[in-house]
Amino acid sequence: MTENAQRWSDVCSIPLTLEAIRALHVPSSQYRISPKSYEAHIVVPGVSMAGRLYVLSGACVKTVGAWNASLEAGMFADFPKGDYQIEVGGEQGVRLVYVWPIPGQ
Repeated sequence: MTENAQRWSDVCSIPLTLEAIRALHVPSSQYRISPKSYEAHIVVPGVSMAGRLYVLSGACVKTVGAWNASLEAGMFADFPKGDYQIEVGGEQGVRLVYVWPIPGQ
């Protein structure tokens, strides 16, 4: 099931950039913001707390248990905690920005 994927342009009138994401998640002491880039045609496994994923360029599918979201440039989604995998589609790879609230803040 694809859940809660949204287009940035539907909720914000400025371009989706790392700076725009940082400006949205304030104060900065309450969020961890992590840009990542992955090559095309790979699968990246991991484990994570719940957070939000923004796609700056490219496309991917993030799966966490039964939850998944198919995302492309200009989209974002809130994801649950747990074991995950990111499957990178397209020929150009993907540039992502993860945002997590810092626990206890």
